[in-house]
Amino acid sequence: MTDFENQEKIEIGGQSIRRPDNFSPIREDIIQAEYTTCTGKRIFDYVGWRFGDMTLSWQALSAWDVQKIAGLSFPAIMRFDAPDPDTGEPTQYRESVVRTSSVQALHPYKTGGDTYYRDVSIDIHFVDSHTD
Repeated sequence: MTDFENQEKIEIGGQSIRRPDNFSPIREDIIQAEYTTCTGKRIFDYVGWRFGDMTLSWQALSAWDVQKIAGLSFPAIMRFDAPDPDTGEPTQYRESVVRTSSVQALHPYKTGGDTYYRDVSIDIHFVDSHTD
């Protein structure tokens, strides 16, 4: 597996947080140029890939985890495990991210003496690009 070895958590800025619901980062190709030949064939100059912008969201998250997310300094390093697109094997990624929205956590509730928030989300942008 990987040295992180945790499909149930992600790490942002050194803070371990429960993995967001439906967390599946998508790779995007980075194209430097695109042109069409005289025969109509489209040519792309592929220079690499990066993960696309995404919203991290949770149906419910503890007040403690919401505080950890709200207190993060950006840019930050995000570590997570995800399947390699070529092999399907779990792979650890370490990516620079920046926050592109504030933390949304509008619906607090208590259960068993602990405070939780419903519908928590934050938008992030992946900064790193890769050529492999």
